[in-house]
Amino acid sequence: MVHIGIYLMVSVTLCFAIYTNEQKNNQLKINVLVVLFGVFYGGFMEILQHYIFINRSGNWYDFFANAIGATIGVIIYPFVIKLLPLKR
Repeated sequence: MVHIGIYLMVSVTLCFAIYTNEQKNNQLKINVLVVLFGVFYGGFMEILQHYIFINRSGNWYDFFANAIGATIGVIIYPFVIKLLPLKR
């Protein structure tokens, strides 16, 4: 659950940083890139934990939780942005 929550927040934050009003036509492309970033970054961290860091271990379940969190973050981003009282 922690991995899902962390990567959910990472992808919502990335979407918030990337999206502008002019990019309505590229939503699918941006969503795919954000999810791919989350998957690759999460995989890279798990590889580092397995091979480099002491007292840490890489885990496939953590990797899948990272990917799920990144995907959920992209899916809920439109709802989150409607709740925030910001002008964009």
